[in-house]
Amino acid sequence: MAKGEMTITLDEREWTKIQILLSEYSEIDQNRIIKSALAKGGQDLKTAGQSNLSQTDKGTGSGQLKKSFTIRKRNSKKKGSFTLVGFKRGPSYKEHGGSFAHLPDRGTKKRSYITKTGKEHYTGSISANAPNTGSEFWTNAVETEGPRALNTIVEAIYDALIEINNRNCN
Repeated sequence: MAKGEMTITLDEREWTKIQILLSEYSEIDQNRIIKSALAKGGQDLKTAGQSNLSQTDKGTGSGQLKKSFTIRKRNSKKKGSFTLVGFKRGPSYKEHGGSFAHLPDRGTKKRSYITKTGKEHYTGSISANAPNTGSEFWTNAVETEGPRALNTIVEAIYDALIEINNRNCN
């Protein structure tokens, strides 16, 4: 994982096998099949993340963070095919609540500051009872549902190929 990203990759042998099967089809069909499969796998991760978030006690289970989950599919010759599953981020909290997704996921330390009168003012942490620990709703979703999402992608590709073959044979 580079720079804190959570990346899930398909086994190279499986990908080679899929590429051989896809090579028989036009590039338009290949792109359609791959995008559709990536969307199905991404949806599995998105659903798991939203479910995990709803089960946390951090008070973030409904609202802007839950609404900010998104799936972006990419299929280009230079970068290959991939799907980004995560959070919408933007300049306004009201529009995109995903900018702070890392805080309930990973937690924050106890924060306080000294006022002008010399008193310490405690501003809290994400988890008051256990600072530096978050709910790890997203981390757990990627770790537990990642392999299942890859299987969904592979199955969706095979199903699409079977569907095209059946359509062409009839």
